[in-house]
Amino acid sequence: RNKAVLTLASASEADAALFAAAFELLEQVPDHAELVTAFKDRLASFPGLVDLLKSLFGKTGAMFLKIAILDLLGTEGGPGLALAAMQDKNPWVRYRGINLAGALMAQHPADIQRALAAAFPKESVTSLRELMVRQFLAGGRKEKEVERFLVEQAERETEPSIEEALAAAVLDVPIDDTN
Repeated sequence: RNKAVLTLASASEADAALFAAAFELLEQVPDHAELVTAFKDRLASFPGLVDLLKSLFGKTGAMFLKIAILDLLGTEGGPGLALAAMQDKNPWVRYRGINLAGALMAQHPADIQRALAAAFPKESVTSLRELMVRQFLAGGRKEKEVERFLVEQAERETEPSIEEALAAAVLDVPIDDTN
């Protein structure tokens, strides 16, 4: 395993067949997430790797592999990867997805805000619900439906940490007849 990582990482030239073999290995044995680190310095020279890694993220159920892919791609994975991670069954993957969504907020504010608002009621982990709300604080201007969501949640929420985060988020909402 370590030899495979070193071979991939140190190869001065790697062809598509080598990457295909590594991806096949990851699909068959997903608990070897450290293989993902071998792609770190290859993303720029092999643009197709981003799509392959995103596809692998969707196929695997392995938490460590998903986290390794999220950590490697970061914002290069785009909002689609962040939103997929926010819907994962594993809370650690969702945590990474929420943080990634926050990092993408400036580039894709409307999409990210809508996705956070949609994911919030489904989230069962209190700390993740609070983290979702805190992402809105850096989101700048919000669409009316997102503003309405924040105001409604602020009225309903009973968890103190989330109430506090919602109170901070609704301070940016202009008061009008709709809210």
